[in-house]
Amino acid sequence: MTRIPTFAILGEPNAGKTTVVATLSEMDNADISPIPGTTKVCRTFPVIFDDKEVMRFIDTPGFENPLETLEWFEAHEHDGCPLAEKFRNEHPNSKEFERECELMKPLAEGAAVIYVVDGSEAVNQKDRAHMEILRLASPPARPRVAVINSHHDNLKHIEQWKNALGKTFNIIHTFNAHSATFTDRLELLRDIRGVNQEWKPTLDACIAAFQRNWDERIAQSAEAICTLLKDCLACFESEQLARGETDDGVSAKVEKRVKDKIRENEERFRKGIRRSFRHTRISGPTLDLNLDDDLFSKETVSVFGMSKYLLAGVSASITATLAAMGDVAAGGASLGLFAAGGFVLGGIAGYWGANRLISVEVPSLLRPILPGRMKTHGRCITARPSPLSNLPWVLINRSIEFFHWASTWSHGRTDQPAAIIQADVRKASNTNNWTKEQRETAQRFIALALATIETGAMEKLKQYMPGKKLTPETVEREMRETLIAVLKTMTGFKR
Repeated sequence: MTRIPTFAILGEPNAGKTTVVATLSEMDNADISPIPGTTKVCRTFPVIFDDKEVMRFIDTPGFENPLETLEWFEAHEHDGCPLAEKFRNEHPNSKEFERECELMKPLAEGAAVIYVVDGSEAVNQKDRAHMEILRLASPPARPRVAVINSHHDNLKHIEQWKNALGKTFNIIHTFNAHSATFTDRLELLRDIRGVNQEWKPTLDACIAAFQRNWDERIAQSAEAICTLLKDCLACFESEQLARGETDDGVSAKVEKRVKDKIRENEERFRKGIRRSFRHTRISGPTLDLNLDDDLFSKETVSVFGMSKYLLAGVSASITATLAAMGDVAAGGASLGLFAAGGFVLGGIAGYWGANRLISVEVPSLLRPILPGRMKTHGRCITARPSPLSNLPWVLINRSIEFFHWASTWSHGRTDQPAAIIQADVRKASNTNNWTKEQRETAQRFIALALATIETGAMEKLKQYMPGKKLTPETVEREMRETLIAVLKTMTGFKR
């Protein structure tokens, strides 16, 4: 084998070779087209982790004259020399065998074979010629893998393909390049590893690199969700009213500025997630998952928000936490009232204010004579996320679902609609179905994010929960660990 494990992807034009290459290498820049024969020359797609190439796949042109090519190989079968290299040397400028010479190049240089077939089509004479050519062109000790690309609904020919391929190939792997997950790609590599002991140490290192990299992506995604929550809950806008000036639409403008900031934060989060999972060609999914709906729409809150009954409980807990920290001003004068009323009023406010995601405080003309904190903002209209609304939970659930899209959307797909998340996966990942411990972790994190505007907030939070050794670091670490567990479950990641 070559120093870096190298796999040549071969097969009939339009059998899905380039789609398989794009999926295995996570490269969006593969030239995928429904027009047969789009690939004219060999093209290399490296797999790079931590700036180091660990593996490479080579997309090749489809066979053009397989029957004539097979005649040459059968005539030279007993020549006792590498036939792929000899074939290229004997036909250097041949128009008849131009594509065959090109696809033989990686085989002559030591690449293993991955032969891609379309499982929706019956085996024909040309297919059998391909198999025999690859048997003769590739040494017996070199892995020969057959991939039955099964992205069509018509799979009645699968068994026929398995019987035909079994005579030539070490491994036969059914693989849907349009929906292959990380686990599917890993299983293919594990199958290849078992073919030849000489390949095993290098492929073991490749598989370990894949696993480490996937762990890192999940951890980075969990961190990005935490950052998104902190950034969004810290959004704040205000506008000073002149003496005698009334609201007259100012509150709507201030509220819009806060919403726009939060939308920008979410878009920045999505760009980071797409970058982490190497989606460069597609700007966003073709959505039937409500991910394209406006963040503040009723549909979004309905799909991604927490149920009112659960929200009442978590809002009461968050309010009580904020109250214990000295009535943190995270929601204007109304929050002060909730905090003063304690746990019960917080729950009621969470129930009735679930869908009011932004809190806008319009100062009263009587403010100068009101006591204490209720007059600190003077004649200034302020807007910020409502701590007792569904907004934090909408952000969590929507970002988790976007992660699921990015981590499972095949790089070989171009115009297919996004796959519907399985009902059991969505049920487990949604905060409505988190365990009590998981929700409490999120509650503490939300309270911390809301309280960071207050000096000494963490010290007050410690006093409120003396049984736990709380620091900002431990609260954030517990939230990251909770998210990592949820994200791993969604992707089916197993070592």
